[in-house]
Amino acid sequence: MRPGAGPRRPTQMLAGDNYWCADPELVRMRAEAMVLCRELADADPHDAALNQSIVGRLFGKVGHTCMYVPACAVVLMCARVPARC
Repeated sequence: MRPGAGPRRPTQMLAGDNYWCADPELVRMRAEAMVLCRELADADPHDAALNQSIVGRLFGKVGHTCMYVPACAVVLMCARVPARC
């Protein structure tokens, strides 16, 4: 199918049909999703209203019981401790 013909690309993609991944609408949606993911990563994890708002914009619709748990990064620093005799 040539670009621009037939059903909307997101509809094709969600249905599992072949679609043109460079379709301008999909490229725009992907860029918006990346911005929202960055906003969510940078948001205060204790600000439930803000996190729910971002998740709602990202997925389109979320229930009131939606719970976002931010990714946790742990950095371990190892120092050499001299052996004691």
